[in-house]
Amino acid sequence: LRALDAREWRGGEWGEPVFGLDYLLGDVMQGKKALNWDAFEAAQDETPLKVVASGLKREGSVVLSYKDGNFADVGELAEAMKASMLLPGVAGPPVRISKGSNILYEG
Repeated sequence: LRALDAREWRGGEWGEPVFGLDYLLGDVMQGKKALNWDAFEAAQDETPLKVVASGLKREGSVVLSYKDGNFADVGELAEAMKASMLLPGVAGPPVRISKGSNILYEG
């Protein structure tokens, strides 16, 4: 018995996501209700945000953070958050984050 890659049960293609995260993480977080990046950075010493995602190559969890250099602006934070919410093949293809000390996907 072996685990199936999400592409196998989707016929080999990633296809269109069942639902999109782009509106929430793009239009809202970076536009309509934009995150105050300066306030976010200031809070990282006292209350650091740790984003946990599944690493496809590592087959385990990966912790992404500002301190480890995984995101340095609101766009990169949105990508990290997308990676943590994503079910590849259901909500879209894998997110590649190869910045900082904790690498989510190497390819």
